[in-house]
Amino acid sequence: MKKALAMTLALLLLVGCAAALAEGNVLVMVNFPAEVPSDTREFVRQHMEYGEVLLVPGFSEVIAALTGGRADMSIMAAYTGSYAVQCNQELGMQALPILPMNFHMILRSADTALYESVNQALKQLVAAGVLEARYQEQVINFREEDAEQADVLDKGNYEKTLRVGVSGDMPPMDFINAAGQPAGYNVAVLYEMEKLLKMNIETVIVPSEARYQALLSEKIDVFFWHTGYVEMPEEIIATEVYARDDACLVTRSEFQ
Repeated sequence: MKKALAMTLALLLLVGCAAALAEGNVLVMVNFPAEVPSDTREFVRQHMEYGEVLLVPGFSEVIAALTGGRADMSIMAAYTGSYAVQCNQELGMQALPILPMNFHMILRSADTALYESVNQALKQLVAAGVLEARYQEQVINFREEDAEQADVLDKGNYEKTLRVGVSGDMPPMDFINAAGQPAGYNVAVLYEMEKLLKMNIETVIVPSEARYQALLSEKIDVFFWHTGYVEMPEEIIATEVYARDDACLVTRSEFQ
């Protein structure tokens, strides 16, 4: 974990962006899963040498901290940054193209048969161009007004059910609509996977910081997204990459 955080922050400093952190600035980040060692805040502060780090539970709290003046900037996926700027005119974003983000699903490493099935389904969807088409439709071309029309997942008629955790913390790839239902790219991908796996897929809303606990306690079988910048417990394994993006720095307008 420390290696990953050090790399992230080093890359942020290397880009030399106009919104570089200075004394008194606050960087807000989504908190890491509870199972990760608890010295995250002190470690990040030491490597920044200046400013403060505010750790919050999820995306909505990141935006609230930025728009409410509790924080000055945040690192997130570029498409999530674009979504944040669309929804909040007082925010702006700067690309961090040297910080790529790869997205995987994660599940229990003991579930080898399920792991192989999920990986095979993802490979088939990649080979058929389905994931790329859904990504363009649900992520790249997403607009704020699309949220109300986004599809939700209907349960199939298969014998077995796969419980997939979603957090809503990575819009528009993973978000919760106004009715409190998972919707968007997550649902589009899971709908395609349901047909290949021949299993009913049930979405379960799980906070990002509780993803490992939810898997290990068998509350869920799969968690929808995970990046390679946080180390996982040995009992957790990541699938093939199903989406890629660069990172960005989202700031309040005065830092543009």
